[in-house]
Amino acid sequence: MKIAVVIWEDRHCDTTVDAFVDTDEAVAWAKERAKEYCRYDEDLQEIEITQAMKQDGWVYAVDYSCENDGLTVVEVELKEK
Repeated sequence: MKIAVVIWEDRHCDTTVDAFVDTDEAVAWAKERAKEYCRYDEDLQEIEITQAMKQDGWVYAVDYSCENDGLTVVEVELKEK
């Protein structure tokens, strides 16, 4: 089973990880957080996901400050024990 993981990196707090069953929901959540925490509109930068990034599971990435604070959505396979 695959899940979407949102990795939130901000210099002012600890890196956090949130898991979602639905990838579209994870992307929408990440976009909303980026808009909410973006101080200036010009700082909101969606990152182009390259083929190599896609192979690593990246789905979406956005920076919301000039200092590279941002969120990344990655699909991961849950492992069974």
